[in-house]
This record gives sequence, structure tokens and C-alpha cells, in this order.
Amino acid sequence: MAYCSITDVQSEIQIVTFTTTSKPTTLEVTAWCTEITTIIDSHLNAIGIIVPVTDNNKLVVVGNIAKDGVLAKIWRSIDTN
Repeated sequence: MAYCSITDVQSEIQIVTFTTTSKPTTLEVTAWCTEITTIIDSHLNAIGIIVPVTDNNKLVVVGNIAKDGVLAKIWRSIDTN
């Protein structure tokens, strides 16, 4: 289970609507949600925190971190020219 979804990310960025042909595509954004979640889990596990995170309060925190990570990847992929 990813800590954020394409819907979460889309609500934060209105300059692009994710589709199968957008840059980035829905598939790429969804994959980034999973990738960032894996990175977060790896870091948490390394310091002894049980993953995946299931506590609702902690899910809010890791969800926001995941969303920010995905947004960073999106900003790097958007062609602004």
C-alpha cells in the first residue's frame, strides 16, 4: 500500500491533469507513489520503526512526506518550455 495516491498528488498540482498521455502519465505518477513509499519504509525500517506504517496519526505524516516526494519528481519531469 502506497502512502499517497495519484488523487492525493493531483489535488496539489493543477498545472497538469494526469492521463495516459500526459507528461508525466498516470502510470508514472502511480509508480512514483510506490517508489517513494518504498524509500520511506526503508529509512523507517533502518531506524527500527515497524513498517508499513498503520497508525492513523503516523499515516498522515508519512502520507504528506510521500506526496511531497512524488511532487518533487513531477516538477522535475514537467517540461516548462
